Amino acid sequence: MLNVPKLRGLALLLVILPCAGFAEIGAGTAPALGVSSEFQFGSQSALREVVEAGNISDLRDGIIWSRVEVRPGEFELGRRGEGASDLLNTSSLIGIVTVFPQNPNYDGGATVTSKESIEAFAKHVESVALAFPNLPSIEVANEFNTQSFVKGPAQQLAPLERADLYAQYLAEIAKRPGLDGRHIIGAATHSVAGGYIWRLLDQGAGAHMDAVSIHPYTSEAEQLPRQLDVLRRHPGMADLEIEVTEFGTNAPADAPDKFWRMYCSMAMSDVSRAIWYPLRARGDGFAPLFQQDLRITPVGRAYLAAQQMASSRPVQFFRPDPFTSGCVFDGRLAVIWGAPRTVDILRDDVEVLWADTRKRSREPAIEESRVLILTTKGAPIDLDTDVVLGASDLIADSYYQFDFPAEGEGARDGDSLGFDRFLQVNGEVVEFATCPGQETRNVPWFPYLCAPQGPASLLHGRGFVLGARERQPMELVHQFNVSEYQNLAAEVTLNIKGRDSDGVGVRLEHDGRVIDRQITTGDSALLFSAVPVVPGDTLALVIDSNDTLAGDVGELRIRLRDAGAALTPLE
Repeated sequence: MLNVPKLRGLALLLVILPCAGFAEIGAGTAPALGVSSEFQFGSQSALREVVEAGNISDLRDGIIWSRVEVRPGEFELGRRGEGASDLLNTSSLIGIVTVFPQNPNYDGGATVTSKESIEAFAKHVESVALAFPNLPSIEVANEFNTQSFVKGPAQQLAPLERADLYAQYLAEIAKRPGLDGRHIIGAATHSVAGGYIWRLLDQGAGAHMDAVSIHPYTSEAEQLPRQLDVLRRHPGMADLEIEVTEFGTNAPADAPDKFWRMYCSMAMSDVSRAIWYPLRARGDGFAPLFQQDLRITPVGRAYLAAQQMASSRPVQFFRPDPFTSGCVFDGRLAVIWGAPRTVDILRDDVEVLWADTRKRSREPAIEESRVLILTTKGAPIDLDTDVVLGASDLIADSYYQFDFPAEGEGARDGDSLGFDRFLQVNGEVVEFATCPGQETRNVPWFPYLCAPQGPASLLHGRGFVLGARERQPMELVHQFNVSEYQNLAAEVTLNIKGRDSDGVGVRLEHDGRVIDRQITTGDSALLFSAVPVVPGDTLALVIDSNDTLAGDVGELRIRLRDAGAALTPLE
């Protein structure tokens, strides 16, 4: 059985090299890998045998309060038939137990809100800790920032009001002497809900927990590191670990690739623990490690490979350009993906695999959504010397290069690595700022760009909202600042979600002069002819509301490509 450390090892080191173009290097420790199990619903001996045979550990399970405190004040933990308790009593498989703040004995079975019921919940959490002194971690509630796992009055609260209630839970739990020194995981959010978590920290909740737990189901792997950087901007995060206590996908065919991309991105983000959801098929469509009949799935094979070769091991990061990502775990297993390009592998002793660990050809290509896996039993893999990446014509990409300005700054830095982003209202610039996510109603549950001085407009890695303001035309601008002699072709992928029927206009502007304008009302890939540019020029893609000003919502991605035959000073 793997001995999965619960403490972090080598601290994250990230260095941006000051050179022409782009490169990042870094190293850290990969997250401890676990899986979300369901032994709280029964001992399930056949499933347990599969878990033990696969050396799977650090299970995340739960204890149902009403099953262990049937009568007020009487705790019967470890009763026969209480699956998680049975496992806790007899093995070290479980790494996290989640406790849920609902019991028919208190507040009518609703999520507890009264002072007396919150105190009773804290006593229940203490009873769990006292009954299982070797239990590594206790997680308080599950996705408490949603309405899915709460009921009664708590369900009617606004998210930040629910954060205030949750802060009361943590404060009361911290008073229980039986929990001294125990690893308490708090926040318990669906998504990287920075506004919700910051509200907890503003209430002093950081002093009552050791780690923040998130379930980044609304985050793409390529966006996650920057989103977590925003989360960590709150000073209350300084001493808190980030644990991803659920990640997964309801697209089983994509699950192995999703697993590796998210796991590598979490390593880059210094996440301390990563828990796949679920262990066995639960009927909710999420891709499990094992089917109901206990046959291993493709993502199950990927998980077991990561458990044996990556979990809690040293990791080095590979970012040769903004469009390519990779990790090398313990020198033996490498994961690479990114903007499409060829790759040449220079070592014969390196095995090339698909994400589910099946063998693939020696002529692989890097892809956006499918990872390239390399393994070796010989000398450590060095992606800087063992592979050669093919040429790429990609110059700028609004998705890969999406970033968040620091507090007090706008999303314009004037450099040539990616786009400057801003709004124009009646021709006047309105700056974007960073908003943390779920800080109010009807906004994304992850960090995004907002317009504090403008109408309700926002931008994130995949999409936008272009707000409405009567008689004031609104435009979303992505501006590229040219630093080389180039011939640049633009492509804009849009999927308009239709508040009105006339769609949006997309203009290509060179130094403020309109080169072309196209209109789209639905799902489109717009191509613009190449424009020769010289250092100091600007090339902008401008999204406007077309004829109506009712506002627009859609998905958006903008790319600039090198079309070749650039002008030079001699020409």
